[in-house]
Amino acid sequence: MNKRWWHKSKTNTALFSFTTSAIITFALFGSIYTGAYLIWKEAVPMTKVDRPVKLTIPSIEVDANVQSVGLTPDGAIGIPTNFTDVAWYNDGPKPGELGNAIIDGHLDNAIDSDAVFSKLGDLKKGDSIYVTDDTGQKIYFRVTSAATYDTDNFPNEKIFGQTGNTAQLTLITCAGDWNPSTKSYNQILVVTTEHSID
Repeated sequence: MNKRWWHKSKTNTALFSFTTSAIITFALFGSIYTGAYLIWKEAVPMTKVDRPVKLTIPSIEVDANVQSVGLTPDGAIGIPTNFTDVAWYNDGPKPGELGNAIIDGHLDNAIDSDAVFSKLGDLKKGDSIYVTDDTGQKIYFRVTSAATYDTDNFPNEKIFGQTGNTAQLTLITCAGDWNPSTKSYNQILVVTTEHSID
């Protein structure tokens, strides 16, 4: 499958609204083509889970609401409509189901660096993450790896491919240097986690 990501745009404007145009203006990163893995829609639950509503990462003080997003009309994966929430790609598995669940979030914003995933790069192997679903159940994960990739050489199949017999949660944000001419970052940070008991 051909998938690619673009990075978020940045603006010097201090005032903004979370309208559709603002989402485009502050776009986190870009397009995943509509040929998403069909297996994502056929994921088998590892434990019975419902729609994710909260992402908590104690070590970096993240306690974020989870928005449910699909693909935009131009084929881009959805992003949060603000800088404090994260976004779960709802055409993939729910966190806790077999397969690779995807959650993205903003690195920074137009005013400062205090967006939801500003400290995502500080995560270490073994750090605990949990997702609370719509029933109040907590689904736990442990960080297994983190890697930064150049946007021009992003390993789509590796990042978005399925995980076999494991329930994986992948967290994604921008990284690297801001390029004012392209209005994008030149790298993508990917944190991989696997389901754990607690």
